[in-house]
Amino acid sequence: MSALGQYGALMLAVLTLAGCEEKNQGSAPAAASAPVASAVPVQVGDDDIAVPEDFEDQAASEINDDNAEQELSKLAQEVSTE
Repeated sequence: MSALGQYGALMLAVLTLAGCEEKNQGSAPAAASAPVASAVPVQVGDDDIAVPEDFEDQAASEINDDNAEQELSKLAQEVSTE
């Protein structure tokens, strides 16, 4: 093989490798740009959590002896549909 032929073969090999490297670099950012989940602690105070006592006043004003059975039936229906 002549010197020009060897040079041509070498250039072809270098260009082929360079083309492969460009393909790999083009696909790498897509994988690197995937979103990453991070755990963030949440601060919850005692006043943020509802407890039965929070609803006593509302229940006392909405439920009485006359409608207690009807309200109980409504609650039973709500629970059974969940």
